[in-house]
Amino acid sequence: MPPKLLSQNEIEQLVNTCHHHTGIAYPPPGLQPYYCWLINTIHRLANCCSSDFLVTRSDLNSTSVYIAPGRACIAGQTIVYGGEDIELSQYNNSTVYIYLQNSGVAACSSNDGWPESGHLKLAELSIEAANIINITDRRFEAVFNL
Repeated sequence: MPPKLLSQNEIEQLVNTCHHHTGIAYPPPGLQPYYCWLINTIHRLANCCSSDFLVTRSDLNSTSVYIAPGRACIAGQTIVYGGEDIELSQYNNSTVYIYLQNSGVAACSSNDGWPESGHLKLAELSIEAANIINITDRRFEAVFNL
């Protein structure tokens, strides 16, 4: 069902407030320049849509990552993942592949490569001298079939 259109009164009540979930600001009528507001709105929407399974550095230590919660379908099975920190110190001085499979999030080294079974690529990391050097987001390769 499409969202309900707002009345003029409801729109006026939203002016100069922010949406509680997306953070998108409701501008006053005649806002100039509108371009900055439009780009910020698109940027916030894109970030809200792309946060599922985002892999970022964890606050725990220099070789752990946090995988954000999300939902996905792999081989017809819906996976609901609550998010967690994963320690990757056993992969020091190598490239690490992080992926979602039916049993949850897993990691492997570049020696093993991506798994043959159904999975969703999440990220590729470089770990050197007990530090995460680089995180490359691989989530959109499945979406855009790259």
